[in-house]
Amino acid sequence: MRTTLLLASVSALVSNLSTADACGSYVPTPRVLQLAQPYAPGEPTFVLTGEAPTGKVAWQRIAPMSYDSTEVADAPDLAQPMEITLVGPAGNKLVSSKRRSFIQHSFERHSASAALEITAKRGDFAIALAGRHTGAVWLAAEGEHDGTRADRAWAIAAGAKPLSNTHVYVSRIHGSNLELVSVIDNDGVLTLVRSGTTAASSLRGYAMGIVAEHGAQFIVTQDRNDGVRAEELWI
Repeated sequence: MRTTLLLASVSALVSNLSTADACGSYVPTPRVLQLAQPYAPGEPTFVLTGEAPTGKVAWQRIAPMSYDSTEVADAPDLAQPMEITLVGPAGNKLVSSKRRSFIQHSFERHSASAALEITAKRGDFAIALAGRHTGAVWLAAEGEHDGTRADRAWAIAAGAKPLSNTHVYVSRIHGSNLELVSVIDNDGVLTLVRSGTTAASSLRGYAMGIVAEHGAQFIVTQDRNDGVRAEELWI
């Protein structure tokens, strides 16, 4: 009888551990791709894949007579279309493309990168995810405003070193109780994720928002030169 009860307890423990593991670290971190969306009419949306051009390329400015300094150049197309998932205010959309260009000096990223050309309305999507992620949801950072004296004191207590009183900004994650406290310091931008009064996470770069997928949350940060990246958020 005692053997039967022991086996039942072990079985329940294993079941609980498997369930807990499945919703945490076993969710793969998605590969996040930055979007470049020129203001010039008739131009495609570019999905930046990160590969820098080798050798000399013939750059052309998209809109020479405007404030948009984006330049593009020809790049070899992919042999097969690449699937990507767009996420943003318009929801979730799976697309594919093999048409490529090189792009540099865009509003979103200064350095050169290869990019897939797709059709998407400007502002509908914030980022792209490599592959199929039809269940992914975008939770944007919104309502950014100057931090208060209390926000600055909180950031310093959490280890941040703002350049001055005016270099702390606060926004919130749509549909959640999470806040982002962005601090400009000597090394660029440090983002602190705040849950109530607790510093839940800190990471380098400007936080754009969160990708939620299969019960996991990945905070997406942007750097003008290095592109975007995702990091799992543990709350």
